[in-house]
Amino acid sequence: MNNYDALYNTFRPASFDNVKGQDRVVKPLLYQIENNTLPHSLILFGPPGVGKTTVARLLAKEYNSSSSGLREIDAAQDRKVETIRQLIPKFSYAPMEGDYLTVIFDEAHQMTHDAFQALQKVVEEPPEKVRFIFVTTRVDKIPSTIVSRSQRHSFNKIDSKYIYERLHEVCSELNLPPTKEALDYSIQVADGSLRDALVALGQIFSLSDQPEVDIAEALGILGGPKIAHFLFLYLKRATFKDLKNAATMFESERVDTYRALSDFQQYTVDAMTYLKDEECVDYLKFNVTDLIEKIDTIAISKGHDKQLIRKMVSDELLTVYKLSIKLEDRMSKTKNHTAAFGNFIIELENTRN
Repeated sequence: MNNYDALYNTFRPASFDNVKGQDRVVKPLLYQIENNTLPHSLILFGPPGVGKTTVARLLAKEYNSSSSGLREIDAAQDRKVETIRQLIPKFSYAPMEGDYLTVIFDEAHQMTHDAFQALQKVVEEPPEKVRFIFVTTRVDKIPSTIVSRSQRHSFNKIDSKYIYERLHEVCSELNLPPTKEALDYSIQVADGSLRDALVALGQIFSLSDQPEVDIAEALGILGGPKIAHFLFLYLKRATFKDLKNAATMFESERVDTYRALSDFQQYTVDAMTYLKDEECVDYLKFNVTDLIEKIDTIAISKGHDKQLIRKMVSDELLTVYKLSIKLEDRMSKTKNHTAAFGNFIIELENTRN
């Protein structure tokens, strides 16, 4: 397989067993399937790329094992009332093979008001052999008349632990080594979206034969190792010049400044969380263990109490985080972000005096 662009489609779960990180949705649905109590109308909502459409298609298989009983409408492309009006007469007929006609409305919030109006009557009084599944990232945009007659299931962002597991599985199936860099960067880009993680993984694989490319920048992110390096310099009391040089990571033209700062803040919080409770490591967005291990190594080599040093480090990271919040506010009030970052470095340096 040479084309990694569509990993998220190639490795889309073919059964509920492979749906990652959505147990609080999948378990009750499986119970309803087992007891033959699936409702006539469902709304699946939540962030992008977390399995809503996949689950909708798996449910459609439960309603009807034949593909002839499935109609999927992408409301982002086909949102007009005419589409619904042409579809409604077909509700009177069961599919040739199977028991139900299942209609999935993907990106349902993009349907027009008139389209929802045309659909409202059949959702209120559904034909016996028709099932509706509305998939959306904006349940607040779905008319209350539809919402009130549908069973709702809220999908959440997927924990890093489950994304990590799935990426490992994909790498194994592709016979490709799951490098630490590839997994860490994919999870960072994902921000809880398994689909985005697979897209990023595919991009990383496609760039693997170009060692001169900065993978993090190619993905449009700052990259955990750069953040860790900066924080390590600060924590080990590096010179102001070294700290300022490391801060140039924020000035890459390929990385959005606000995204870079957001990742910096998240890494800092993840590091504090890990210092508080190492059991949380599976659910952190960033792999912070390298940074903490470096700090522990220095503490032990100098005969310091590791836990005491960790407490001091946590306090210093909290200071960094608070100053980064001030930086974010300052950035919103000036177009000169370079100066804002420069002031941030000066403030960090002043905390040592």
